[in-house]
Amino acid sequence: MGLGDQPIGLDDGQRHLMSLRYPVMFGATLIMAILAVAHAIPQVSDSYGQSEKPRLISADESIVCSRASYLAYRKVGTEIGELMLDSSPIPKNAADKQRIIDALAQVTPSGDGTQVFVSYTPTGKVFSTTCAASTCTLEEMEIPMQACLTENWDNCVHSLVRHAGTNYCLLEASN
Repeated sequence: MGLGDQPIGLDDGQRHLMSLRYPVMFGATLIMAILAVAHAIPQVSDSYGQSEKPRLISADESIVCSRASYLAYRKVGTEIGELMLDSSPIPKNAADKQRIIDALAQVTPSGDGTQVFVSYTPTGKVFSTTCAASTCTLEEMEIPMQACLTENWDNCVHSLVRHAGTNYCLLEASN
């Protein structure tokens, strides 16, 4: 046995661990490379909310819908109400999207009270409620949705929440 054949003083278990070191290092390097490539692809990094694009802005610029707006809502959602609302898909057509956001702006959400807004997607008609306290009850949060569904039966989406003077748009602004 030569000088470099076997490490001196290692038993079989230790030699086995030494032989595993290189495949583990290769696997870790491969995983890091895959993560680096995935983060470099815009579609992948955008899905994690790292991009401000796309955004949907009302004609008067009072309401901005973006992934960042929705993520800001998620941070304070439990302060706003007993029901955490998801982002709402809206039509793919740009004109339909603009009609919905402009209808929200015309309602002019204002004040420091907590308000919940629901939009009927085909027309943009807005249904809303103002909660009695700064934190809405489950029942209060569903009042505008129930009104929209009673009138239209379908195509109603939670579109905006206003809390402590800040608008949180719930509409997906994706392409």
